Amino acid sequence: NGSDAVSLVDNTAAATGPALGVVVELQTQTTARVQNVGSYLYTVGDVPFFPFLPMTPDVVYYVDTLGNITDAPNPPSGGFLQEIGYSKTDYELVLNIQEPIFV
Repeated sequence: NGSDAVSLVDNTAAATGPALGVVVELQTQTTARVQNVGSYLYTVGDVPFFPFLPMTPDVVYYVDTLGNITDAPNPPSGGFLQEIGYSKTDYELVLNIQEPIFV
């Protein structure tokens, strides 16, 4: 919408998605850095902020409910499945954001 506002994606409904990028840094309580191309190397210190860490290498990751990243998506009927990328290592995510598939 041009406001640079960031909100969590939720795969339960079309109105709450799709994902356009991934938060790679929480700068403050109200400021985040979002990336939508390339790869990003998280650090071990990011674990409290990003509960999907560490990742399993060579696994595809998806949008889940509550804005989480998961390797086991389970979208409800009326929701959507959306790939966001794959893990190159335990802490490196290669972004490959795909169009959502509505279920």
